[in-house]
Amino acid sequence: MIEETAISIVTNNIANRDVKDWNKKEIFEALTAIYKDESALTQEDIDKIIYEDELIEKAKTYLLGGYEKREASLPNPKILRGIEKAVILRSTDALWMDHIDTMQNLRESVAFSGYAQKDPLTEYKGLSFELFNELMAMIKANTLNTLFKIDLEKVVPQEMLKQSEVKQTITNDAEIK
Repeated sequence: MIEETAISIVTNNIANRDVKDWNKKEIFEALTAIYKDESALTQEDIDKIIYEDELIEKAKTYLLGGYEKREASLPNPKILRGIEKAVILRSTDALWMDHIDTMQNLRESVAFSGYAQKDPLTEYKGLSFELFNELMAMIKANTLNTLFKIDLEKVVPQEMLKQSEVKQTITNDAEIK
């Protein structure tokens, strides 16, 4: 999801434009809205880049590096995997309920498209496909934003952190000294 988001941010702001017309300010703002680390990325870093592939790689590296820092702040990566699962499920559940309501409204509104000399089934299929793509994009965006913004110290119970710490062991060598 991180890589897809980085690619999407860059391509949406440079697509079919000359290098001098790239919206590098928007790229920087979108990346730092997800994760903010001035020591890892500055506007000048983005402004120097003139190749699309290099800009995409910079965006990916920045976001993945930020995520790896968050992961390293925990004693065990399995803790973050559990948080990831919970966040994806919660995001999907909330957005899916909204999607169901939207699809119901779409079904009702498409019923009237026959009056406009349009095939209601074709209209429904096309619009529902667009809504599904929007749903998937929103799930990715919500999940990613939540994972970067969540306060890991509050989410992870202290007992789990203590259990995942390496316990100090005493060996026979330690007793000899």
